[in-house]
Amino acid sequence: MCVFDWKTASKSKKIEWINDYCLQVAAYISAINYFYGVNIKRGIIAIALSNEAAQIFTLNVRDLANYQQQFLIRLNEFNRSLLKLPRS
Repeated sequence: MCVFDWKTASKSKKIEWINDYCLQVAAYISAINYFYGVNIKRGIIAIALSNEAAQIFTLNVRDLANYQQQFLIRLNEFNRSLLKLPRS
């Protein structure tokens, strides 16, 4: 089982340029695994291009663990920023 996320772009991408897409897929997988009690170990990002074949990026278990960590760091930063907002 895997999570498959389609994106569109006018130009081809490098994996280094799609970090946010990878974080998004890792977050989806974490949520699905948690709420549905499954163990998804692979994510696929397909980028549909205007004039070329789609690009396929596959995230394995090690990749997902790394992106899940990055996502949690970002989520914690976001939550901390909410605590700094003035209360009304």
